[in-house]
Amino acid sequence: MSVSAVRTLARPGVGALVGSSLLGRMPLGMTLALLLLVRESTGSFGPAGVVVGAFGLATAAAAPLLGRLVDRAGQIRVLLPCAVLESAILVGLVVAARADAPIAGMVLLGAAAGAVLPPISACLRALWPEIVTDPDEREAAFALDATVQEVIWTTGPLVAGGIITVFSPSAAVLLMAFVTLVGTVWFVSLPFSRRWVPTSTGSSGLLRVPAMRLLLVTALLAGFAMGGLEVGLPGLAEELDTPAATGLLLGLGSFGSLVGGLTYGSRVWGSPVAVRYAVFLALAALFTAPLAVVPSLGLGLAVAFLSGLPWAPTLSCLYSLTSRMAPQGGITEAFTLSGAAIAAGGAGGVGLAGWLVDLGGSPAAFALAVAAAAAGSAVAVAGRSRY
Repeated sequence: MSVSAVRTLARPGVGALVGSSLLGRMPLGMTLALLLLVRESTGSFGPAGVVVGAFGLATAAAAPLLGRLVDRAGQIRVLLPCAVLESAILVGLVVAARADAPIAGMVLLGAAAGAVLPPISACLRALWPEIVTDPDEREAAFALDATVQEVIWTTGPLVAGGIITVFSPSAAVLLMAFVTLVGTVWFVSLPFSRRWVPTSTGSSGLLRVPAMRLLLVTALLAGFAMGGLEVGLPGLAEELDTPAATGLLLGLGSFGSLVGGLTYGSRVWGSPVAVRYAVFLALAALFTAPLAVVPSLGLGLAVAFLSGLPWAPTLSCLYSLTSRMAPQGGITEAFTLSGAAIAAGGAGGVGLAGWLVDLGGSPAAFALAVAAAAAGSAVAVAGRSRY
């Protein structure tokens, strides 16, 4: 970890802020739990992918609206009601799945849960410019933030996989509901969140900025790639007759991203952020491709780790570029827009990859991930002079 990141963590209250956001963002890592909960009820990855996709699409659609509301009303007034509703809806989804409810009902519940997902990620990123004023330390803070998110994506599948193996997918989803509520309450009780003053009086007009639209396209494609991986890895585990290794495959992918984030944040980079962004997206495509041809679980685990290495650096670059384009009074909205683009891409990737796995096996899902990451890199190269 870089000296700048250590300095950031050493500031009074920052450790608690990061820890609370980690708990509050735990639903970001519960794709596996939702996917297997619905698959257990329906017997197929296809409908399960649709439910998870509905969750992600609703998150993508609602997040910018929630972000704008935070910029106008403050963090506490938005985060707390969202956390309560989110937890209640997840409990309802578990009840519906165990009762073998129609898939349409579970899709609606998945969408409702996504629509009220507390925008803690965007709220934390909106706080960083006020907590850290030095540019180098601020970039280190965004790298730290991306790494913390990878901790969620690492521990989420591992915890969910363990609970699913020992108990059930229902128990894993219920745990996610509980920690979301606890983490959000903790986050809004901290001075940074309580003292944050909203300054917006309306829409920031961010979507009218060509550079922002281009950045959102790259975020959308990155989300597609990650969604393909999230479904391809469980599919690979089943094809290798080791379904219990699903959580380990996903966890190692996220652990690879965690290692990549720590390595990225440990040095000061001389190249422009926009160039690094394109390079890391290209590396994501390159490192994912071997997953389509791995013949054994051992190689699958190694390549899953490799495929994760570029993702935290990619997200760190995305956050830095988003911060640069955020106008006064619209910073939370800017981060929810980039987060929504990733979520929308992830939802599309999960939904499409679910059907691809049913039709052509996990290699088809990995091919989708490779194509999306490569396309994102190409768009980032085309737009690097605009950021």
